[in-house]
Amino acid sequence: MPASAKSATVSTAKAKPARKTRARKATATPRTRKAAATDKVIAEVQAVLDSTPSPKKVEKVETSNPTKSIFDFKDLTALRGLDLIVLPLIFLEAFTVNILQNAGFTVPARVAIK
Repeated sequence: MPASAKSATVSTAKAKPARKTRARKATATPRTRKAAATDKVIAEVQAVLDSTPSPKKVEKVETSNPTKSIFDFKDLTALRGLDLIVLPLIFLEAFTVNILQNAGFTVPARVAIK
């Protein structure tokens, strides 16, 4: 058998080492829950609660005639979909006409700002 055929059948992969496992140490005594509160702690908490002043009551003053705010956008929220599209276009046209007039260009009389 030639040497080249023999070397082709030999595996060159190395075997993986065995995985190491760690054992957890057992605690000497099992964990227990401590008492939630003792009588001494309860007495201290009660003393602190008794020493804190109670909050003062706030009196509510009602006005008979509420003033209307300038930031009341009730009319803006009542607009329909078409109004929300057309209104910005009207402002854009007025802004553009104002810029053209300030630049010295002539604009038609029907859109001119007086």
